[in-house]
Amino acid sequence: MKQKYGYLVFLFLGVCLLAGGIGGFVSLAKASGEYLRAPGVVERVRYERVYRPRKMRMLKRTDVYYETERYGTLSLTLDYFVPFLMDEGDKVTVLYRADRPRETRVPLAEGLLFGLLLVAGAGCVWIGRMMK
Repeated sequence: MKQKYGYLVFLFLGVCLLAGGIGGFVSLAKASGEYLRAPGVVERVRYERVYRPRKMRMLKRTDVYYETERYGTLSLTLDYFVPFLMDEGDKVTVLYRADRPRETRVPLAEGLLFGLLLVAGAGCVWIGRMMK
């Protein structure tokens, strides 16, 4: 028996993913207007063993150092790693608030995430339309 409403699942999932991607890009655009830009340099990419209860995890952490006008050189540790875009010595743009320089955003990594959400959402909507 053919499912009548299976396409609705794909359409709903696609719309949710598209909304998340668009909302993320709007948030990033808003932040780029409010936050200050600073050039950052990826100093170190390290792999750490973190012991959680009853399991061990390997985490990839990226240390980024960036210059601020008022506070000098600050560091930022990212708990994710983009292997083809963030290697040691690479330059990345860091957005930070003038009054709170530890509140940062990395547009490169966030743009990749939101772009992936848009592509996945468009794919789900397309599949839902084809199933109908």
